[in-house]
Amino acid sequence: MPDIALDLAWGAAGLRAGLPSSDVIAIVDVLSFTTAVDVAVARGARVLPYRYRDATAGAFAAAQGALLAGARSTKGPSLSPASLAALDPGTALVLPSPNGSTLSTLVGDKPAFAACLRNATAVAAALQTAAEDSGDAKVLVVAAGEHWPDGSLRPALEDLLGAGALLARLRGTRSADAAAAVAGYRALRGSLQAVLSDCPSGRELIGSGFGEDVAWAAAEDSSPAVPQLRDGAYGDTDRRLQATATEDAPLHLRPGGAQDDAACGRIVGAAAATSAYAPRAPHAAPLLGDRSPLAQEDRQRIVAERAGRPVGFVEFRENGPKAGGKASGGHVKYLFVEPAEQGRGAGAALLRRAEEALGGAVSLTVLSVNDRGLRWYMKRGYRVTEGRLEADWEGGPAVWLTLEKP
Repeated sequence: MPDIALDLAWGAAGLRAGLPSSDVIAIVDVLSFTTAVDVAVARGARVLPYRYRDATAGAFAAAQGALLAGARSTKGPSLSPASLAALDPGTALVLPSPNGSTLSTLVGDKPAFAACLRNATAVAAALQTAAEDSGDAKVLVVAAGEHWPDGSLRPALEDLLGAGALLARLRGTRSADAAAAVAGYRALRGSLQAVLSDCPSGRELIGSGFGEDVAWAAAEDSSPAVPQLRDGAYGDTDRRLQATATEDAPLHLRPGGAQDDAACGRIVGAAAATSAYAPRAPHAAPLLGDRSPLAQEDRQRIVAERAGRPVGFVEFRENGPKAGGKASGGHVKYLFVEPAEQGRGAGAALLRRAEEALGGAVSLTVLSVNDRGLRWYMKRGYRVTEGRLEADWEGGPAVWLTLEKP
């Protein structure tokens, strides 16, 4: 086995000092650059790091044919992860930041990844592979930190925890700094959202009206994205590899069963946690990011595959016994498609197959905050028939809308 050294550095000075002796780099800026990058690339966007949001950033974005992110206080894409949840696939976004984005411009030609709590497991797997492919190698995890008014580095607890989460998932020999970060993460991982809300960066965001950004950042392992820096832009390595392998592969629908429980749980967690509505129900963050196996119970399940890999599924139940051998309609309980596959027709194909199997009127329920999902179903002939308030859904309120299609 290769000998993998794991080290931790802070800020630009730490990156410059450790870069010559390192083989693979991970940048961690939990509040909020690398969290924002994760959300953007999970949508199929490319993120171009840039140091300052000034006139030069505008010129750079124009030269790249890219969209320039604005301030959090403006409408449109910004460092706020929630503002990036509805980006169109293929969008090129210049995302200036004095911390994580600036560090990204300093890595040179070394393999570099954007890591955060949301994608810790996914990025750790990519880092491990990249390091082992290099033989005896050193992985340098760079915690971005913040800056005091005089420009000096202010170590940030959220970045220590993000670095610790990543290092805890890597196999190798940890430096003393790396071991300390892992210990801190393990001590506090049970209360990440509370800790992030109470750290200086979290309090600042909450005080400015951006508390949902903290909820996005604290959703540990809710994302399968692997943002890797290539040719000056972050793209999702996992998505790119999937696209390369499956670009010409047809979509295949098949009956599902208990053997698909783990895959369906993974798809649910990834799709829900990267949705635009997840931050609007922060009390349900643990559920929306849950990737545990999903039991089929007494529902019928159809799984969508591409190149032999499950990418979506639908589960539904008939309305009682069939009359005269014909189905009499029913209820769709679940319809989920993984983020990398959305927009390629899997959801529509699954819904059609369920409608055909049920044969009559079909009903389903959607959270009222899921406006994108509502528009998607209504475009396909569904109409809202009733609403129901659930006062204690995962510890907070939720309004469920029932939609029906004759």
